[in-house]
Amino acid sequence: MGGHRVYIGRLPRDANRRDLEDLFKDYGRILDVTVKSGFGFVEFQEKIDAEDAVHDMHDTKFLGQRIIVELA
Repeated sequence: MGGHRVYIGRLPRDANRRDLEDLFKDYGRILDVTVKSGFGFVEFQEKIDAEDAVHDMHDTKFLGQRIIVELA
């Protein structure tokens, strides 16, 4: 069974993999984290964990910037 990816947009340019792991670790088991310039993805094992992360984290401040969090 594959994971469930969450897109994170408007990331600060200096955000890294560890930052996203720390931000989302309380939502459930993370299978993978990818960070590009200004955006990233977090892949959760369970769909409900991805949905909870989107519900709670969309349009919140992270490292001084308001982020977009959506199901990928």
